[in-house]
Amino acid sequence: TRQSLCHPEVSFTLKHNNKDVFVLNESNLKERILRLFSKNIDKKLVPINEQTDIASISGYVFKPEFLNKTRSMQFFFVNDRYVKNSYLNHSIFTAYDGLINPENKPSYILFLKIPSETIDVNVHPTKREVRLKNSWRVLERLDRAIAYTLESTPTEPESSGGITARTCTGPQC
Repeated sequence: TRQSLCHPEVSFTLKHNNKDVFVLNESNLKERILRLFSKNIDKKLVPINEQTDIASISGYVFKPEFLNKTRSMQFFFVNDRYVKNSYLNHSIFTAYDGLINPENKPSYILFLKIPSETIDVNVHPTKREVRLKNSWRVLERLDRAIAYTLESTPTEPESSGGITARTCTGPQC
């Protein structure tokens, strides 16, 4: 799943006993997401595409009313490498502050492009954990970009009534 999300321009085929079980043709990112997770996910996605002086942020975040209590839909890629980073995850969670119930987890498929000299991938043997130079600047841009995207997207109240209004206070407002 991770590799196919990271490379929608590549076709993937899963075979079992010489039979095609799952086929993903070349596509764009959104088509790949719909094919991997279901067509119903389309109404949950909010595109994000932000170019800053230090990073390019693109992909999709989920509308606040469609989040759940697991982290199963959290995919973060830095320079086309799937990564786990608690600081990046916290920055994304902060962007949803005031929009979701505390027990819900943000869902996203995000791509961060940064200069290779600003990232250290030799933090863990699996190369899934990374360290960013000037990480606070990247985290701030990430939080602002997602918060602005979410604030610009109309929401529908959750059945539990958990969504509250959030006022945009950043410089992008």
